[in-house]
Amino acid sequence: MPAAITQCVTWQQAPGRAAVRCWTPTGKEIQLCGHGMLCCAHYWRGQWGGHGVLEMNGTEVQCDNRAGLAWLAFPRLETLSCEIPAWAAPLLGKAPALAAKAGPENGYLVLEMPSGCELVSLTAPGTALETYTLRSLIVTRQVDAAESVCGENIQYRYFAPQHGVPEDTATGSAMRVISAYWQARGVGDKLRALQRSADGGWLASRMEKDRTWIGGRVIEDDGREAA
Repeated sequence: MPAAITQCVTWQQAPGRAAVRCWTPTGKEIQLCGHGMLCCAHYWRGQWGGHGVLEMNGTEVQCDNRAGLAWLAFPRLETLSCEIPAWAAPLLGKAPALAAKAGPENGYLVLEMPSGCELVSLTAPGTALETYTLRSLIVTRQVDAAESVCGENIQYRYFAPQHGVPEDTATGSAMRVISAYWQARGVGDKLRALQRSADGGWLASRMEKDRTWIGGRVIEDDGREAA
């Protein structure tokens, strides 16, 4: 297995219920790994008929498989507006327009970039991010149809060198955060998002009263797209 791949283990605790643990490429255990849990939801669907519960470090999520996507129902995590950190523009190479935070002090920082900003052109902060914050960093922006790459209305990037992830390819747990952020910004209850990492990752979400559903397609290790 390539060293740059997140590694997960899963085991059945009871019919329709399994535990999941995941590690970064550098060997750090991940507290809540959305894309790893999506893969496990796909793995178990054959035995459970597509429905069940996954548990990871005390967080339980419902899983479902429909319309060609694996879905996970995370507890909602709201965002709170905050000041844009002074270090953000020098570190990224462009000034954010708005900022918000979610979770505890080692949770998430969301930076909304201005219209027209190409996220792929931003400077990856690298380990310098650890100097300024314990929070994982999500940079995001809304895109229109002309800017969309694959039908998305939101784009984002995710950086967490504090947790052994300089930049992640596809981050389901970050999708939970930006879903709440963009709902508060008036975008709506459903998102289609493209993670603008080197490999790219496409995720969908829908917001409900007390939970956020995150959906994605799973690619088998032989390159086949799993439906």
